[in-house]
Amino acid sequence: RSRHDIVVPPVLYAHVPAGLINHAKRRRLPEQTLAFFQGKLNLHIPYEYSFGIRQGLYKAFRSKPSILVREGHEANKERYFEHMSGSKFCIAAAGFGFSTRAYEAATAGCVPLIMQDGIEQAFEDILPWGLFALRMNNSLSAISTLDTTLAAVPQSRVDRMRSTLYCVWPRFLWLRHDPGAMYPLPGAQGLLKFDAFESLLWTLRKRLRNDMTWPSDWKEGCRAVRKYFEKSPHATVKEWAPWGNFELDKKVLEDYLK
Repeated sequence: RSRHDIVVPPVLYAHVPAGLINHAKRRRLPEQTLAFFQGKLNLHIPYEYSFGIRQGLYKAFRSKPSILVREGHEANKERYFEHMSGSKFCIAAAGFGFSTRAYEAATAGCVPLIMQDGIEQAFEDILPWGLFALRMNNSLSAISTLDTTLAAVPQSRVDRMRSTLYCVWPRFLWLRHDPGAMYPLPGAQGLLKFDAFESLLWTLRKRLRNDMTWPSDWKEGCRAVRKYFEKSPHATVKEWAPWGNFELDKKVLEDYLK
């Protein structure tokens, strides 16, 4: 219900965020994939599941290399991470409801491509989704020309979107846990002020006071990410190259970090 409910991101499995972020030792794909999706397809239920979007993607691109569509991603997480860190866009197609892929993509530094017609994403009240994600309307009808549509997006725009994503991704992660529990990210204490719990509170404040657009600690959060990315966050992480396979728009990032 508009202005009543708040959409929040799902909890990602503990090992997933670190695996997505850290591109150290991860090979660069010989050629960057235009877009990537891997997950359940349920080809035997063509419309009841995913509004037919995942099935349509598979049928349209199963033999085309530009957009990689695969079924299942539990068997080999590193291959899944590799394709997310080697793609221009990562497709977040609807499942039975909204998908985890947008939040995994954000953590990996891959620009989310939202194909979930009429489904609100997490914290839309306070986060500039239009600046860090691409959203398809009428997703089923968009599939036939999706490769052409995405190829027309300039790399400079993708770099700008990723530079905004740089400041956003912690706000989708639930970094606070019961005492004694492991953090989803090693050394994430410096990001706790900018996690999903804090985003929930910012959303409540905006609805109560209507005195802000983005969280007022936006720049502080960007600087916290820069500090987190600068050096290995824990002694157990020997090699550290967050988002190492991607380029950023330095001017956009500098404006955020001022």
